Amino acid sequence: MTITTSPDLSPAAPATLPNKFTSGTAIVLYLATFKLLLHLFAASGYGIFRDELYFIVCGWRLDWGYVDQPPLVPLLARMGTALFGTTAFGVRFFAAVAGALTVAMAGLTARELGGRRFAQALACVGVLAAPHYLGSQGKLATDTVEPLFWAAASYVLVRIIRREEPELWPWFGLLAGLGLQSKHSTVFFGFAVILALLLTPQRRLLWNRWFALAGLVAFLVFLPNLVWQIRHDWATLELLRNVKNSHKNIVLGPLTYFLNQILMMHPLGAPLWLAGVGWFLFGREGRRWRVFALAYVALFVIFVVLKGKAYYLASVYVVLIAGGAVWLEMVTQRRHWIRWAYVALLAVSTVPILPLALPVLP
Repeated sequence: MTITTSPDLSPAAPATLPNKFTSGTAIVLYLATFKLLLHLFAASGYGIFRDELYFIVCGWRLDWGYVDQPPLVPLLARMGTALFGTTAFGVRFFAAVAGALTVAMAGLTARELGGRRFAQALACVGVLAAPHYLGSQGKLATDTVEPLFWAAASYVLVRIIRREEPELWPWFGLLAGLGLQSKHSTVFFGFAVILALLLTPQRRLLWNRWFALAGLVAFLVFLPNLVWQIRHDWATLELLRNVKNSHKNIVLGPLTYFLNQILMMHPLGAPLWLAGVGWFLFGREGRRWRVFALAYVALFVIFVVLKGKAYYLASVYVVLIAGGAVWLEMVTQRRHWIRWAYVALLAVSTVPILPLALPVLP
């Protein structure tokens, strides 16, 4: 006798839906949304910052360049105030968006580095907790959107290295060009990355038409500002010379500069990005990403030698935080309590920092 069984008609959705809402991608989305809502909530606090008044006025007179900056930030000020009025919320709207996208890039980079759900979440929390990112992306300034472009370009480079996809180089060039249109210091990031690649086995990724195309794309994106500089007798270089001669910037020695990095990126968050540097340099699985550690060292030396401000280095930390998150996930596979204890400590210690970075109190 043959026994036939009817197909199981019970819905499969309940078994799969929780996975969708608790996946690494979902957690990254939640944390990026939290970052966005936090900045939008605080956007109207304390009125408009003095530099933002300048960006608003520059936005009234859009051009391909200004004496002290490229054109992207005034354009964002113009767009934000056009949408929401000449208010603190309006001028800071795109700063909040940039902050949320920076958090998302941290999680996506951790995933591309091989991190699972915890590493992706921790990378996002590490960026969320950084006082510098809280402050700089709580207002509109040239250092507001630069971390996003550096983080996105680093994510593309991680994919190029991991997947052996040199055809992604033009995307790196596009992001580098946009970074230059937000802040000229992106040129140091590009230089440091190329130098670091030349010092690693990944130098083979440079010798192809895609890398040449990336250079062309970056040049074309930046070209309008370059033409503006030529037409105005290199006004930004003249400004920088005047600033240097006036001794306006406080000169920091290497140790003080390094200590400032720890403070800017959260003292309890420092072990995360330092672990990222160490894993990239010495980890068996992390050495393929050594380019990012070497680029960090190169940037540190460049900014110390050129007497740059401490926050000039801040845009590079997203990929280092992602690397540290992946390393911590690997070494705590059987000690999950260490993971959650660290996340809790980082989150709780950030609460008293919030009023110092964002206008969350009356």
